[in-house]
Amino acid sequence: MLSKKSSLIGLLLFVGCLSSFEHLQSNIIGLFIRKAFPHHLATLSKEQWQEIEGVFHEMSLDLNNYPVIQTNNYGCAAALGSTVLVLETAFFTDHDEKERRAILGHEAGHILNNHMSRGLIQTFILIGILGNTYETLMEKLLKLFEKDSNILSDAENKQTIISASMLFILPFFMVPLIGTIMRHHEKEADLDSAQRLKSTSGLLSFFESIKDGTIHKQPPRPPLSLMRLHSSLISHITRYVPFHPSIDERIAYVKEEENIQKMLDDLIPELEV
Repeated sequence: MLSKKSSLIGLLLFVGCLSSFEHLQSNIIGLFIRKAFPHHLATLSKEQWQEIEGVFHEMSLDLNNYPVIQTNNYGCAAALGSTVLVLETAFFTDHDEKERRAILGHEAGHILNNHMSRGLIQTFILIGILGNTYETLMEKLLKLFEKDSNILSDAENKQTIISASMLFILPFFMVPLIGTIMRHHEKEADLDSAQRLKSTSGLLSFFESIKDGTIHKQPPRPPLSLMRLHSSLISHITRYVPFHPSIDERIAYVKEEENIQKMLDDLIPELEV
């Protein structure tokens, strides 16, 4: 019982520290990226930097705090760790201005909402709750058979069985729950982009291009890189558990946001009168 309490206390302390030092964590990750991967840092024109900076400003973020890197290993853009903005090499040529604004707004939404830290906190809380629940149920289950088994009568053997089985069984419950959290984060970033940039047309255009298959195809990827490994791992997991809402679902809630914005635009002049 003491071990359970200790692990729970440790979990809460970890979550507390992660929340308290979120800004420091972002600065450390940003500094590490600038020092460790200088060859990946984006080389953009003055106009391109100004475009990104303008969107981040509208999203209430300072671009100077977030390193921008370019790679062929992601679809079009990503916010790694809610700290680093990743742009696909052909980002400025494959998307028109309204799509670029929407995509940059979406990634800025991830940063603005601290989705990395929030996701980690939510995941560790889930691990704590599910892990303790599973351990309690397994202890009760094994207790039913310990009289008939010399192996189960030994406390150390019993704990080994519980820990080993947890490694195999817990992911089947964890991954779908993490998928639900991440889909919520994606929706939140979509809506933040639409609301703060006061436009839904870029998002809708981008989603429609994905749906009808006109979005650009990925160029050949390098044989081995840390980013490719990460991208490959995520793509394998998402075959079974989607980390993004479906395209139809995203189009539906963005159109709903569009209708809300139109209603507000019609209502405001009437209130001013």
